[in-house]
Amino acid sequence: MARNIVSDRRLMASIIVLIMLATTAICFLQIGSDSEPVLKARTMQAWPSGTIVVNVTDVVGRGIVGATVRTTGNVIFWQNQTGSDGSVTISLLPADDNATNDLTYQLNASMPGYRDSAIVFQNVSENSTEHVTLVIFGGSILGTVTTSLGGTMAPVEGANVTIASLGFSTTVSPSSGAYQLDGVPAGTVSVTANASGYVPSSHDIVMPLGGNILLNFVLISQNGSISGKVYHSTLHTGLNNTNVSVRVGSFTITVMSGSDGSYNLTNLPEGTYTLTAEREGFLSIAIADVVVTRGNITVGVDFNLTEKPTRLYGVVRSGTRLLVGANVSVVGTSTFNLSGPDGNYEIGNLTAGTYSVSASSPGYETAIIADVVMPEGGEIQLNINLTGLPGALISGVVRDAATGLPLANVLVTIVDIDPARAGVATDINGAYGLPGLDPGNYTVRFEKTGYRPVEISNVIVTKDGETKQKLEMTPLRNGFEGFIPGFDIPHSMMLMALCLTIIIFALAVYLRHRSFETPESAPAIYDQAEEEEAEKETTVGGEESEDLQKEVSQRKIRKSKNGGD
Repeated sequence: MARNIVSDRRLMASIIVLIMLATTAICFLQIGSDSEPVLKARTMQAWPSGTIVVNVTDVVGRGIVGATVRTTGNVIFWQNQTGSDGSVTISLLPADDNATNDLTYQLNASMPGYRDSAIVFQNVSENSTEHVTLVIFGGSILGTVTTSLGGTMAPVEGANVTIASLGFSTTVSPSSGAYQLDGVPAGTVSVTANASGYVPSSHDIVMPLGGNILLNFVLISQNGSISGKVYHSTLHTGLNNTNVSVRVGSFTITVMSGSDGSYNLTNLPEGTYTLTAEREGFLSIAIADVVVTRGNITVGVDFNLTEKPTRLYGVVRSGTRLLVGANVSVVGTSTFNLSGPDGNYEIGNLTAGTYSVSASSPGYETAIIADVVMPEGGEIQLNINLTGLPGALISGVVRDAATGLPLANVLVTIVDIDPARAGVATDINGAYGLPGLDPGNYTVRFEKTGYRPVEISNVIVTKDGETKQKLEMTPLRNGFEGFIPGFDIPHSMMLMALCLTIIIFALAVYLRHRSFETPESAPAIYDQAEEEEAEKETTVGGEESEDLQKEVSQRKIRKSKNGGD
């Protein structure tokens, strides 16, 4: 019986030991991921502990924020990320109280864009704090920063090479111009070299993981200056807020003119440049062959900018009807324009400022639009709606009788009104309107070049009423205009042929009548045989007859007068 009791006690003790070991293991495995993990079952902790503080840096010693630190040892696996100072603290790590048999942990760190750190083995003693530094590896960018001096390349003393996005910066060697940026993570970065008195230079590069990049910079010296003023070409006053720029190598240097139009471009290298001045509302201008010498100011490089042509435009209408020939003018100036068949008008070349615009047309009330602001070199759209004078209205549409299409620019007038009033023209839709009429009976005339004029009588209008007239106009002819006014080409040719025939007939009658009145002037008919026979008859037995000789002589005279042979 005693043996059974002892066996039961041993079994019970073994079970208790196993439970304590399992509880201890669970507590270790449940260490959190906070920067200072704490075991959950501290009340059951019965072993010594220590702390490890891990710093993660690159090869230059810069702390790395957000690096992942892993710790392994015995049954412990723990990881977390470094804080803003690049470090993380691991506390309550099991430690051995025997100094010759301390517990050992494996530590390493990783970060995207860097190669992982080497594994570090660290012992932890009871109630001690150990400090460990883990180094992760980035790439390197190296090269030189030089400038052209007397035809040779010289180092730029005091130059800096920076990667602004990472906050990296280094100073070049004053003797060789060499530099090196280490610990650069993989990816695309922009590297800039700059120095006082030089034009900055930048390059975008793709950095490989843990690799090296050779990048040399050649800076352009800035040691001269250009100054001058920007003027308004018409007013001859200084123009402020004007951008004056010059191209130096791959960079454009721009300054803005002051309140009096003056500007100053400083720190320019020796050379010959082209300067450009630009201002909104003005035509840009460039000045070439501006020479800059070292240590000198090139003065008097002035610009005279011309305002861009301004444009005031719009449509004049009365309700839905376009108004043709409406006079749109700028009050206080001689500038005006008449609206076309589409009602559009346009006025250009106005100096920037504030104006009043007037619009008028016969039969309509004059409209004045005030405070129209014209910007420098800008354009303003101003649509105008005119109101007809009080009274009756005659309106309608005029079309081509052959095609049915609306006719524009048909002059519509009232012929029996006193005093006479100017007519109106139809718009592109063939529409017209004659407002402001007294009640009565009118005759309306329609005229257009190439069409038969039309008059419509007994057009009756009532007080404040509207009388509509639809009309079709007939073309004068279908053919082209001939060279005789009022006739087309075929009829012009026929008339010309008739005239020529009459002239020829009259000439023939005249010549015939003249030959009867003066036979000696009529053309002679030459007969050689008759002349030879006459000559024979003049000789009889060796003697010539006087009568025959006289006749022969007369024939020769007539022949010579008429041009006969």
